[in-house]
Amino acid sequence: MLIAQSGINRLSYINAIKHKAHEYYALIYRLGLPTDDMTKEEYFDETAQLFRSRATNSHRIKKDIIDLINSSREDTFLLVTDFENDLPLDDFAKLMRAILDQANGRLKLITMGGEKLANLQTN
Repeated sequence: MLIAQSGINRLSYINAIKHKAHEYYALIYRLGLPTDDMTKEEYFDETAQLFRSRATNSHRIKKDIIDLINSSREDTFLLVTDFENDLPLDDFAKLMRAILDQANGRLKLITMGGEKLANLQTN
């Protein structure tokens, strides 16, 4: 978990993390959490699309992501950014915890954000 001050341009950090990840992982994803006002379904649709899932509910999206991770020969790396967006972060955090619990250590996750990410850590 990386906590950054608000207002700092994080793009150089994001690019450095992705570059370093390429040394260790074949499957690398970056999920920038959506910034627009959208429904919970649309929000999770963004996550589903990243992992090429056609699922429309968080339970099915979770299953598809876990299947993708567990069927891969390599560990999977995921960088999640933009936690400052005012969206259903608690629901997203629950989804990620469930995936991490069921991915048998095959998913390596780095989260990057500010105050809202720090609050999620304690919730």
